[in-house]
Amino acid sequence: MKCIITFSIALALSLSAMAQTGLTFSQCLTYGATGPWTQYSPPSDAYRSAQFTVPAGNVWKIEFAGSTGYGNAEVYLEINNVKVQRLFQNFTNFPVWAKAGDVINLWATNLPTQNGLTYFFSILEFNND
Repeated sequence: MKCIITFSIALALSLSAMAQTGLTFSQCLTYGATGPWTQYSPPSDAYRSAQFTVPAGNVWKIEFAGSTGYGNAEVYLEINNVKVQRLFQNFTNFPVWAKAGDVINLWATNLPTQNGLTYFFSILEFNND
């Protein structure tokens, strides 16, 4: 019994030593633009918006990402070249978290015009203490 209690205390102390102290709010960010979108190859009908990188020592909570003028376009939130969420005009599934060094952008196919979509991001930035 004494061994179990000693082990439990040692485990608790080691876990608390490795735990983060937490996140501290830094600022609210909004990014937005109207084209141009960069064309991927392949497929030739896929495009990427401007890219934004989470700074070192920070974490982003992406509250919203969107685009106007969809037409028949399929638009996705992309993090590190992985499509993590399809965006719809009346549907969102946020927040999405991103760590330091992650690259955020929108990815789209079937754009009505390369310059035709306005896109925007609403982000809360936290310091990773």
